[in-house]
Amino acid sequence: MSLAKLNDWEVRLIKAFCECTSLNDQQILAYFTRPSRTLNHRVVSGIRSGKYFPDIEPATDGDLTHFRDNWFRYSVTKGEEKRFEELVNKAREAMVAAIQSFNNPQVNFRSELFVVLGIIAWTYAMHAFLLRKDVDIVYRDKDGNPHPLTQSKQPKYWELAKCLSHSLSPLGSAEKANLLNLLDIRHEIEHRCTGSIDSKIASRLQAAALNFN
Repeated sequence: MSLAKLNDWEVRLIKAFCECTSLNDQQILAYFTRPSRTLNHRVVSGIRSGKYFPDIEPATDGDLTHFRDNWFRYSVTKGEEKRFEELVNKAREAMVAAIQSFNNPQVNFRSELFVVLGIIAWTYAMHAFLLRKDVDIVYRDKDGNPHPLTQSKQPKYWELAKCLSHSLSPLGSAEKANLLNLLDIRHEIEHRCTGSIDSKIASRLQAAALNFN
């Protein structure tokens, strides 16, 4: 691999690994070699000795600790966690699937599918937005511990209604009202057959898709 393709954020972390841990070059290399590109251990050795990139400062202990806990989520090009990209991509795919389901002439359960998938799309989009604003979207108890937890004992994130109520929500009152109405319909769908509702809520579904776009 060419040294020119090694990102500055990676160099900073490699220097921090060298200075703050007892890992050898091969062990450090494991954090930075990927199927899409390879890195020779001599590069790590050169960074450790100061032969390569002498003017770049090492990362902080906090940055190193965070990277070691989340290295598999990092975007190689941006040097930050991919959770935002993943949330946005999944939100987009959920909305596309919702629209495709509604437009499928062979499906009779169209509105219900749109509502369920559309709510997921909006929830993921709002999660991505609030996380970028450094908002903690995890439910916590008075001591700051995640509570309640999901069935699989994972931290529970805010539902869409709570996201919409946050002061940083970018949506106007009309957009919020439409989504809250769809949430009510989603609750109905979960607990009982809603009958033929396509013509009754088609305009609300269209608004939800257009606002999302």
